[in-house]
Amino acid sequence: MPRFRLALAVLWTLGILLATTLPMGDVPDVDVSHFDKAVHFALFFGFGFLWMWALTLRIARRATLVLMVGAMGAFGTEGLQWLMAFERTADLADGVANLLGLLGGVAVFTLMHLMLTRATGPSARSAL
Repeated sequence: MPRFRLALAVLWTLGILLATTLPMGDVPDVDVSHFDKAVHFALFFGFGFLWMWALTLRIARRATLVLMVGAMGAFGTEGLQWLMAFERTADLADGVANLLGLLGGVAVFTLMHLMLTRATGPSARSAL
């Protein structure tokens, strides 16, 4: 199970890198207010949640590591877009949406972990 979790987190991370660095080209415009920000939020929510699930450190260390690396990724992807020469533009609001999604994913996982371990005892830690 831990290998599956790690593989899923790595694949999600690679998906974020592809989604944020490939040329926009043929991607259709969606006429929904702030849809782009919701996508950024969802991508980094998944990043935070999946990496919290994949790592086996104590919960506080896990959260610290995921938040530190995730925050660098949240704004690093926007920095990459700024450096790229084709059809991508950096947006501070996208970076903020990324960071909020990351915080949400880590928070939801942590709350689930705490509720599960309190309800069933320390043996439930392996479930999350």
